[in-house]
Amino acid sequence: MARIRTIKPEFQNSQSMGRVSRDARLTFIELWPQCDDAGRIRANSRMLASVLFPYDVDAPDLIDGWLTELENEGCLVRYKIDKDEYLQISHWDHQKIDHPQPSKLPLPPAKKTKKTRPSVREQQEKPREPSSVVRAVSSTVSGSRTVPISPADADDGFDAFYAIYPKKVARRKAEQAYASALKRATAAAILAGAQRYALSVTGKDPQYIAHPTTWLNHDRWLDDVELPQGQGPPINWDAYNNPEEIENQRRLLEQIQ
Repeated sequence: MARIRTIKPEFQNSQSMGRVSRDARLTFIELWPQCDDAGRIRANSRMLASVLFPYDVDAPDLIDGWLTELENEGCLVRYKIDKDEYLQISHWDHQKIDHPQPSKLPLPPAKKTKKTRPSVREQQEKPREPSSVVRAVSSTVSGSRTVPISPADADDGFDAFYAIYPKKVARRKAEQAYASALKRATAAAILAGAQRYALSVTGKDPQYIAHPTTWLNHDRWLDDVELPQGQGPPINWDAYNNPEEIENQRRLLEQIQ
């Protein structure tokens, strides 16, 4: 039985949707009302074509390609159990469902990961232990909980940003927003802004702290914020790859604290 589902306003501007064809986008939307409350549906291609596109005679021949586009973007997962085909919509939690009914369809099988021994190069490139200044500022930002936030641990600095930021929600969306923000600012500017913001909201009710995605999408690293007394200076993220500068920052932080 079909169900009422919602489409968020930002769907049209999603980068993943921009990478698939118009028919694939329509297929994705058409799937939602037909899926059960867990985001699953039987996925025989011809059956889906007749359900989603009853008036289009070419749909049975084309729908498999549309589903492949969506699967390649991580929008859904197709799987077989005992020769029966199923489909699971990814990130189904974007649908708010009142009184959800348990699914009668099986879960996708767990992915098997093959463990491999790291190469000599991978062992040599293993991230170093975060510096003392990073640990000190992590403690300042996060209270008693210390979070390693060395930018050396990530290629683009997102892990550092997410560790600094005071609200940990919707990591995947935040990562996409961060990648987009890097087109408008440097990683150093974003990290410095995130640290200032984290210090400025210390002790505040979490409901008044902006979601990381919202903060990034609105270029909030440019905000002028008032730092509470006794918090110490922000790290100079422009020099975070310079060991001497990091040591200077650590000494300065110790003097103020």
